[in-house]
Order: sequence, then C-alpha cells, then structure tokens
Amino acid sequence: MSEPGPSDGGGDTGDAGGRRDGSAAESLLLVALTKRFFCLAMLVGLATIGFYAFNQFELPRIWDDGYIFQRYAQQLLAGAGLAWNPGSEPSYGLTSPLFVIPHALFRVLSGGNPSLGAALSSTVFGVVFILLTLWLVARHLEASRAVRAAVALLFVFCLGWSEVGRLLSCGMDTTFALSYLAGLLIVARRFAKDASRRSAALLGIYGGVAFWVRPELITFSLAIAGAEFLYGGERRKVARWALALVVGVIGVILLTNKLYFGTALPLPFYAKSWGLYQGSLDVAYRGVAGQALVEFIGYFWPLILVVILGVVGRSQLRHADPLDKALALATAACLIYYSAVALPVMGGAQRFYMPTIVPLTYLAGRSLSNWQRALPVTIRGLGSERWAAAACAGMLLLLVLLAPKTVAHGKSFAWKLRRRGWHWDPVKHSATRGPNEYWFRVNEFAALPDDLVIAATEVGFLSALNPRKHIIDMAGLNDKRYALEPFDAERLLGEQRPDLIYMPHQDYRAMIEALEGSPHFRRYVHYDNKRLKTRKFGIAIAKESRYYLKMLAVVRRDKRAR
Repeated sequence: MSEPGPSDGGGDTGDAGGRRDGSAAESLLLVALTKRFFCLAMLVGLATIGFYAFNQFELPRIWDDGYIFQRYAQQLLAGAGLAWNPGSEPSYGLTSPLFVIPHALFRVLSGGNPSLGAALSSTVFGVVFILLTLWLVARHLEASRAVRAAVALLFVFCLGWSEVGRLLSCGMDTTFALSYLAGLLIVARRFAKDASRRSAALLGIYGGVAFWVRPELITFSLAIAGAEFLYGGERRKVARWALALVVGVIGVILLTNKLYFGTALPLPFYAKSWGLYQGSLDVAYRGVAGQALVEFIGYFWPLILVVILGVVGRSQLRHADPLDKALALATAACLIYYSAVALPVMGGAQRFYMPTIVPLTYLAGRSLSNWQRALPVTIRGLGSERWAAAACAGMLLLLVLLAPKTVAHGKSFAWKLRRRGWHWDPVKHSATRGPNEYWFRVNEFAALPDDLVIAATEVGFLSALNPRKHIIDMAGLNDKRYALEPFDAERLLGEQRPDLIYMPHQDYRAMIEALEGSPHFRRYVHYDNKRLKTRKFGIAIAKESRYYLKMLAVVRRDKRAR
C-alpha cells in the first residue's frame, strides 16, 4: 500500500496526531513513574527510620530518666499512687504524669521488666506519632494531592536524616508528646470543619490535658483555641467555649496537682528553670541548647525553609487561617523557651525541640499549598509531564542524599540480626563494665538488704536495680524537699543519714562542696571517682550504718580502691 500524499489531505494531520499520541503516552508514563518513585522514596525513608530505631532497641540505649517512669509505674501498680519511694507521699517528679500509664501497661506486658517496659513505651508511641502525622497530612491538610505527597515525603526524609530513632527506644516521653500534638492538630482541623459545641468540647478538654502530657504544650492548646476565638469568623461564638474549657481544664489540673502532690508544677520545672543548682549546671550546660538547636535545624531545615518561605510570601499572610497563625506563634514560642530558658539536662538527640516537628510539618504543607495557588497561570500550565519530571528529579535527589544513612543503618541492622546477643535483664547488665564505669560496684550494693538507704543525683538506673529501697534524689527531681529550695547538706547528712551516697555528678560542684564541707561528712568514708577509677561517681559509706562492714567489704574486694 502506497503512502498517502499531500493530495490525500492526511499527511499533516497524521503527524500532528502522532505527536499528540506520543505526548499523551509520555505524560502517562511520567505520571506512573512519579507514583512509583514516591512509593520507593517513602519505603526507603521509613526503612531508614526503622533500621535506626531497631539498632537502638536494646537495654544499654535506655536513658537514665526512662527508668524513672518505670519507678513510678511500679508504685502505681502496687497501689501506692504516683510516689517515688515505697510508702512515701506522692511526688510530682514526672513532667509527663500521663506517660506513666503506658509505662505501667508495658511493664505488665513485659513481665515486670523495667528495661523492656521503658523501651516499648517509647517505641509504640514512636510508631503512633509517625502514623498520626501522616494521617494528619493525608486527610486533614487542605492542599492538593501533590502538596500532601510532597509534605509527607519531606516529613519522612527529615526523620530519616535525624536522630529520632534514638528517641524511639530510650524510655522518654518525647514520642508520647509528639503523638499528642499530632492528635491535637487533627482535633483542631475537625473543629475548623465542624464548629459545633461537641467539637469545641473535644478541643477544649483535649487541649487542656496537654499540661499532663508536657506543660509547655499548653502553648499550642491556648494558641489554637485563642486564635479561633479571635480570628475564627463564624466559629468565634463556639470557639469561646473551647478556649474557656482549655483554661478551665488547666485550672483543674493545677488545683489537683497542688492537692495531690503539694506542688502545682512538676519538680523538674523548679529545678531546671528557677536556678536551683546555683549556677553550676548553668555553666556546665552553657551553649548546649544552642548547639542542639543548630543540630535540629540541620536535620529539619527542609520543613523549616518551606515554612519560612510561606511566611515571607504575602499569599501566606493573606490566606492564613487561625490554625496557621496559632501554630506559627506557638512553635516560635516553644523554640525560644527551649533554647533560652529551659536547662537542657538529658537533652540528647535534640529532645526538647522535637515536639515542634508536627506543627512544622503541617505549616510546611500549608505554605506549599499557598505558594501553589499563587503561581502564575503560565507556570501552572506547563503540563503534567514537566511537573512529573521535576517531581521524579526531586525524589531522586532525596534518595541520593539519604542513601548513606540508609546503607549504614541497614548494615548495623543486618549485623544485629545475626548477632542475636542482646538481653533485657538490668541486673545482668549492672554487672558489666559499662554501668560500673559510672556506678562503682552497683550490682553488689544493689544486692544488700532493702532497708539500705541510698542518696544520688542520677537515680533512674539505680531505681531499677533497687525497686524496694529508699532512694534520696539529691538533684530534687523527685523530692520536693530538694526541689523547692537550695541543697542543704545538713538536712541530708544530719537528718536523713543515707547509708550509701553515690557522690553527685561533677557538674553539681556546689553540691559536692556542701557535702564535703559539712561536719556530718566525717561520719562517712569517702572514695572519690579517681581512687575508684570510675568515670563519674565516687561513693561515701556511713560508718554508723548497720551495713558498714558489708559495704566496706564490697569496696575492698576491688584492688583499685585499696
């Protein structure tokens, strides 16, 4: 069959149709490729987080304060309430008292094991936090599908770059706070869509409970309810009920705290924000908060940059709804508080800054959406194939940037699976070299009778080894007698008379000087950490203690201390 000529009238139209068909096929191929790239990128990002979290899921990775939650959970399960020592009065030693509930649950599920119970508490809520944040982006972010996908991908990749994996098994309350904030934003979005009295009540009660999750989180609750009341338009009449409920619930919580614990605020607040340590820790931790902030920005700069660009753009200011304004204000306030006010004790892995991840993720989505609406029509009309190609290139860049961490965490994951040598026995762990480089012969002192009284500043791991012993927290984080006023060596040595003192961490210089300068300290035999060759803590044993000879025998069995 001969080819059609110009006289047939089909040559030009046939070429044009072929080009249109080819262009359509190319567009569909790129769009399909974009979806596959997205699935691959999400899989790699989540795998990186999972590898890192699994590598950290072992007993030595649990932070000392993680065991403090287990101490309170043990007391709660025993029917003693939220008390630090067996038979003692309630103590507001936990910044997040609600987090004791999952600690108690996982303590039971783990057969009473404090190490596994602590790790599971952080891990489970780490998974909840990631799922809730992705659900917030997918279902409650008012944006196009492309924007929601981009924000979800940025969120996952920032987590993969960061040290969040360390916080998924450390026993601390960070992942619990992150899960709560994701839930708060979901509740706030539902209120914005359906401003009924029922949704206002939910927002008010849920927002007020933030004080028992972490007190600083009420900044978000008050900002959200307040912004809805001030700028919510038709929602203002209902929003006032939400704001009143937030304030009311916080007031009830403060009153309950005062009546039950004897203090309205958690003891760590007094210790870390009111200069209780007479400047010694302030000097030791000077610059730590700023360094952690730089590290946090280094991990989450894509989200932060998108938010900043959105705020700078006039479209963001023009289209910002009350929730956007509230989250921007509350996030800035928390970052300032964490970096300039709070003392960053146990602030590893940028723990204090992590709660801002959820609002930053949401604000990044809102910023991208506003910028997308503000793009000129000529740019928006470039064609799906060009946008798909750009998206594929961007995701490929993210994969290349994340690849080194993925490979490194993956190798550690494979090695750990082959080794299979980890355990969750804190008593067994206490006999190993690591703990004894800090606490001298901690396993042997823990084996002494339960009426032995111990004083220390780092009390988490000690409490796990001595569940029925009386432990005096000289740092004041679990004892209001030491939290509400400066340390008094005469009270400790003259009235309470502990049998064994693990000398304070070197950062507590004023406390060490007060102990060593007290006349009551002559009743103790003191071994400093240099003599014991421990990295941190020396010990002092009371000559008047009924267990003096047993404790002396523990010390003399070690050639280093003779």
